[in-house]
Amino acid sequence: MRDQTQTARHTRQFTAPGRVRALASALRPHPTRPHAKSAPTELATAGEAHLRLLLQNTPIALLGFDTSGIVTLYEGAGLEAIGKVPGSRLGQHVRDVNPQTHAYAQRILAGETFTDLVTFRTRILEMNLAPVRDERGAIAGGLILALDRTTERRAVERFRRVVDLGSDAVLLLDGDLRFTYTNAAACRLLGRSANALAARSFADLVVPADRPAGAAIATALRERGVANQVLRIERDDGVEVTVESHTVALGDGTYHCRTRDLSPWLESQEAAHISESYLQSVLRHAPVTMLAVDTAGIVRLYDGKDRPLFGTPQPERYLGRHYTAIPAVTGDFQERMQRALTGESFSVVRPVMDHTLRMHHNPIHDRDGAITGAVIISFDITEERALVAQVRQAQRMEAVGNLAAGVSHDFNNLLTVVLANLDVARFQDPASAEGALAQAAEAARSAADLSRQLLDIGRANISPRGVVGVASTVREVLSLLDRSLGDEIRTLAQIHDSLTVLGNPAQLRQVLMNLALNAAEAMPDGGEVRVTATPAAQPPTSAALPDRTDGYVELTVSDDGIGMDQETADRMWDPFFSTKKDGTGLGTAVVWGIVREHDGRVLVDSAPGQGTTVRVFLPAAQPNAVAPPDNDAPRRLPTIGPAPAPSVLIVDDLLPLRVASRRILEDAGYHVREAPDGVEALTIARTERIDLVVLDCSMPGMSGRQVYDEL
Repeated sequence: MRDQTQTARHTRQFTAPGRVRALASALRPHPTRPHAKSAPTELATAGEAHLRLLLQNTPIALLGFDTSGIVTLYEGAGLEAIGKVPGSRLGQHVRDVNPQTHAYAQRILAGETFTDLVTFRTRILEMNLAPVRDERGAIAGGLILALDRTTERRAVERFRRVVDLGSDAVLLLDGDLRFTYTNAAACRLLGRSANALAARSFADLVVPADRPAGAAIATALRERGVANQVLRIERDDGVEVTVESHTVALGDGTYHCRTRDLSPWLESQEAAHISESYLQSVLRHAPVTMLAVDTAGIVRLYDGKDRPLFGTPQPERYLGRHYTAIPAVTGDFQERMQRALTGESFSVVRPVMDHTLRMHHNPIHDRDGAITGAVIISFDITEERALVAQVRQAQRMEAVGNLAAGVSHDFNNLLTVVLANLDVARFQDPASAEGALAQAAEAARSAADLSRQLLDIGRANISPRGVVGVASTVREVLSLLDRSLGDEIRTLAQIHDSLTVLGNPAQLRQVLMNLALNAAEAMPDGGEVRVTATPAAQPPTSAALPDRTDGYVELTVSDDGIGMDQETADRMWDPFFSTKKDGTGLGTAVVWGIVREHDGRVLVDSAPGQGTTVRVFLPAAQPNAVAPPDNDAPRRLPTIGPAPAPSVLIVDDLLPLRVASRRILEDAGYHVREAPDGVEALTIARTERIDLVVLDCSMPGMSGRQVYDEL
């Protein structure tokens, strides 16, 4: 262990920088001193042997030569590492060693001290070269000290390659902030080669406008030893690049600087800003309103062209506030927002001011699927609703036209019964005329009921949703169809009398009418239209309906007609698609729209030559729900007693109707006033006490609705 410690110590002495001169001085020849005559020759020999022993165990190579170039020293364990034998070159001339050694010897004998780095076979050697001088300073020979730097140099090269492969620019600067090393990324960033950057100052590359920031780097390094700065530099091609530099002092008067190009980040930020501005512009011009909140209900986004509908022309006033601060947040808005915040996605249609909005509610999820808020996107569908209403009304009138011939025939028959019985009553005594008048009254009521049914089919939808009796609705529609379809078409209904659904009576009649007419038209040679209605607790999967406690009612309309292929069946619900020569394609589209509005679904099964079955699924009403009666039975007005009679105003442009109504009311004890139009009716109502007004809806000038609004 002691010998290893001594060898390591001597190795450090030989390999330390600048020690080659000391070694050369130690090896120079000394004159014989007077007292040296008494020194034993064995002592000198022992010293020389000890020196050679040290050299043989030291990882260096030594080559010494005199002024004539003769090798006088060729020792060191380093020679063996490069395949040389110590002592093998003694007495030879340096030119016999190799040309490079000869060239080194000439420079050394000329008085030059220098270093060099050479590659010999697979090894990298650091050559330290110096002349050997005598006591007078004259050159007495030369010395070459070779150190094996393979491991260190390869480690440095590996580190340099790693640094060069990095995306960040790495710079080494001297005390004046001049470049002493630049990796490949730095050369690419600065737009210059490493040679072009050598000895140049970092401040030389800073654009004039940012020179103060560059000077601040030097100040920060002097005061704190570290500096961070963002500034612009100019590349060799004149392009300005924004960089972020982080510089630290290394403690030896040099600095390490890591620099990053901020241009891509700045461009992405600018792109994000442009994208955000564009999105805001789109939202402010798009016919929607978007409201997004976080889990605490704080408004994070509130914009859209239709936001004035919510009473908020300046949406930025509500950012950062709770959404309940928005004026239009009323009714079930909060309940719907909470449903969305708990993860539910759904849509509703709600009136807002004078408009109708379809509101889509959805939760907002982060990348991990956690709910971070909710968004409500509202579309103004007022005009869409109006257009749909017009289309449905047009289709209703089309249905009325299809029924007109059969209904007019029945109506004419009923009028014949009325007129005939009235003629009979005229020529009989009062007691005998009672029967004829009763028959006339019954026929008149049947005609009125027929007229009402036709009006129900043709008039616009104004009745609200409620409980609808399925059996009565089917019977009413089929009774009209039986009058108009002819003897070739038979209708058959199998309905549970207790079935009720939630819906609009007029719209459901229209659905049945359209489907039944289509079924009849699919049988040009005659056949049977079958209508059935049954409870459906669990609709088929293809209906894609949610489970309901009260279940559904399945209403089917089947025929034995020509049927349809799959392509036609797939397009059956498309607006304006029709296989009939004069068809409008509105009937089935209206059916699809009405059923969807009733939260139901409609399916079709058909094949060429095998007829068609349409299945309609509608939400069932609660089991104890009671549908209104099919029609009102005739009732007699109650007779008014001796108290002051109520005053009734009859407003109608038809004089015979006013006269007949007046007689009936006066016979019952009422005080009656008449008005042929709305203007006179308003005059009477404003000047006299009127308890009840009977208005005709359709009159010249002011309509019944206008008069009602004025009253």
